[in-house]
Amino acid sequence: MGQKVCGWQCGLAVANKPANQKKARVAIDQLERREIKVRKEKLKGRGDYAKTAQDAFNAYIRARDAGQPCISCGTTADVQYCAGHYRTVGA
Repeated sequence: MGQKVCGWQCGLAVANKPANQKKARVAIDQLERREIKVRKEKLKGRGDYAKTAQDAFNAYIRARDAGQPCISCGTTADVQYCAGHYRTVGA
């Protein structure tokens, strides 16, 4: 009743001031990005969740075994593959 715009974003967009239009565009862009992120999250499949879990597990193992020699080759070099490179994820 008596509303000329649907919300504050639209109200800023229709205002005559260029600064308000820029703020409104930024706010609308942020809203659109959040909506896209939510839609992408809904489209995740089993493989996406498995990859996320594998990444988190590898990070945990690296943190747990920091400063210890590699269990696969015995090296103490601080290289990325020293989270257990004897067997691949696919194996």
